[in-house]
Amino acid sequence: MISTLAGQQTKDRGYYYLRSRFELLDIAGSQRIVKKRHDATAHPTYLITKEDLFQRILEAHVSTGHGGVEKTRLGLHDKYCNITERMVAIFLANCESCQKKSKPNKGLVVKPLCSSGLGSRGQVDLIIMESQPDRDYVNIMNYQDHFTKFNFLRPLKSRTAAEVAYNLIDIFTLIGAPCILQSDNS
Repeated sequence: MISTLAGQQTKDRGYYYLRSRFELLDIAGSQRIVKKRHDATAHPTYLITKEDLFQRILEAHVSTGHGGVEKTRLGLHDKYCNITERMVAIFLANCESCQKKSKPNKGLVVKPLCSSGLGSRGQVDLIIMESQPDRDYVNIMNYQDHFTKFNFLRPLKSRTAAEVAYNLIDIFTLIGAPCILQSDNS
């Protein structure tokens, strides 16, 4: 590429393309390819080689305090013109320090319970209202059919199994008993 820009090869379409986008800059006796500048006093933006790519991204990543993709890319953007966001993302995916401090993956998502029809599954919950009782009633029993999401609420004077069973029988005589009855063990 340097020899093409220097004009040492035949001047074909590739030569004119490179010449329109890049220029050669002499730095301490070595020639470097930089993005074409409209003003000679402007800061040069270097074209980096594949061999130096890893080292330059590493330096920028460490200097930003192991910043993310955008921080690292912005640190490189002013100096180098051919480092893409995708290159930085691939590098960061393999950074050991970032992998150690990254958040652990969440567990598996709990699958929702599916009901096949009315009365296939029901759920019973007890709500404790001791801080605000209504006369003798200190608990509320909530029964919900999973398929229709229809709720039944019943006031309870105590949390005994006999009183809960009595109220459940009252509900089951209205809509029928479910195949599966869930409880939160209250």
